Amino acid sequence: MFEATTRLLEQLEPAQISTNAIAKLAGVSIGTLYQYFPDKESLFQALLARELGGLSARVLEVMQTPPARPGGRIGAVLGAVLDAYGGRKLAHQRLMRYSLERGTSGLLQPLLEQLMTSFSTDGVTGAGMVMPPLSRTDAFVLTHAVAGVTRAAITAHASGELDREALEQSLTRLVLGFAMSAKKQ
Repeated sequence: MFEATTRLLEQLEPAQISTNAIAKLAGVSIGTLYQYFPDKESLFQALLARELGGLSARVLEVMQTPPARPGGRIGAVLGAVLDAYGGRKLAHQRLMRYSLERGTSGLLQPLLEQLMTSFSTDGVTGAGMVMPPLSRTDAFVLTHAVAGVTRAAITAHASGELDREALEQSLTRLVLGFAMSAKKQ
């Protein structure tokens, strides 16, 4: 059912998708679909939770991998986000926008908390460089600045407006510049 929903999200906006269409594409009866999901909203929420769980795991894995160059981890995190949903950019964009419109983006809060904790205990690290830990406030600002840019990048990437390499370079400058300026204070 998740695969059928994702396929439909590649073609249609969430409001245009019916549970009947999902059941038909999934090859199950509407009754079977309703045994698992009482409505379309709960199915979308379950799909979102599954996808964000996988995304969180990929981002945390990237954060544990030492980068080959300063800022290399930023590109890897960005790649983990933009390549989510098996490269189904439009489905990812539509599901994320749907979630944000309904205020359900709190599913990312555990990941954001882990990133803030990492920045405030380990600092910002890169190939051959380690910056001291950030204050909790600076870690909050940096984490949410990157998360906000990344959220906006999902839409731009899906519509083909995004130069991924340029975005990676800009985010690298943002993170390293912020970490360096915080170090001086």
